[in-house]
Amino acid sequence: FTVNSYAKRELGVEIGWKLVRVGNTDLDENPHFGEVNDYLSDFVKNFPVYPLILEFSEGARRHKAPSSRPAPQTFRFSDRPIGIDLSMRAPFRVTKVHEDSPAHQQGILVGWELIKIGDWEVENAATAREVLTNFNEGVQALD
Repeated sequence: FTVNSYAKRELGVEIGWKLVRVGNTDLDENPHFGEVNDYLSDFVKNFPVYPLILEFSEGARRHKAPSSRPAPQTFRFSDRPIGIDLSMRAPFRVTKVHEDSPAHQQGILVGWELIKIGDWEVENAATAREVLTNFNEGVQALD
């Protein structure tokens, strides 16, 4: 699953399940990933984009008890570029919001901490590269 998986989040699909049909096409245990991927791509090509869900906190979260942390704010993005720059070390904060971007239009502010990308908790990141990889994975799906 990707960090922002529609199948996981909305349909409840779990790791280990087997895909047996795409639309009206039975897959008949098809072992060819490329063919199955082509069936899926063709089937979903006219579906609306599943939005990338990002959660931010307006205040500092680290070293605070969960009950005293600011409530996160959730934003949904269907277009890219999203329009934010992030710091490259923990805590991962918004360093710039580009004017007239989707982030600007939704009210995201400089200084907010990115805490979640789809279903993935940013605080679980070992490195800035891991955060960037997950962020890019979520954003690429908006194409």
